[in-house]
Amino acid sequence: MKTKIILVGGGGHCLSVIGAIESCEEYEIAGILDKSIPVGEEVLGYPVVGDDSDIPAWVAKGAVFANGIGQLVDPSLRRNVFDLVKQHGGSMPVIIASTAWVSRHTEIGEGTIVFHKCIVNSKAIIGQNNIINTGAIIEHNTIVGDDNHISTGVTVNGDCNIGDRNFLGCGSIVHHRISIANEVIVGAGSVVLKDCPESGTYVGVPARKKK
Repeated sequence: MKTKIILVGGGGHCLSVIGAIESCEEYEIAGILDKSIPVGEEVLGYPVVGDDSDIPAWVAKGAVFANGIGQLVDPSLRRNVFDLVKQHGGSMPVIIASTAWVSRHTEIGEGTIVFHKCIVNSKAIIGQNNIINTGAIIEHNTIVGDDNHISTGVTVNGDCNIGDRNFLGCGSIVHHRISIANEVIVGAGSVVLKDCPESGTYVGVPARKKK
């Protein structure tokens, strides 16, 4: 019997989350919570069944939750959803799309979603509430903190250390043994060849901090 799962947030990112969940055999999508969409409307055929005030009722029914809120740079809304679910005793399992490849020798924290065609290699450690978006690569021995969005087609090479609340734009590359601090934005297509030791926006090839 499949576990019922509720998505919190019904916008664009939710569409990708639905695709990842549908590819798994573990979960049945029971509905979506979103205060901006009327109850009864559907997102890809799944009904909106309430808003985040209904989280406790779904916890009581034994449902688990997935974060349907996207992260365009700022992770605060996603973190609020994660914290709200946890506050009410809910569970946010790791979701791994069926076409992703994740080594058995990895650790991935609660609420993280690994989307289609991703690779997460041996001894990588990924924290809570991360988006590892379509086609991203996290190489061996790399550590990724909490509340990051590793965007589509990003490559993070081996032995890197990525902090918390970062946004790595689509197609960016992080070279081997690079450290990135907290609250860093790496622009789309940028190539990070040196550490990013403080928060800010880094762009270009090679990536440099914007003043």
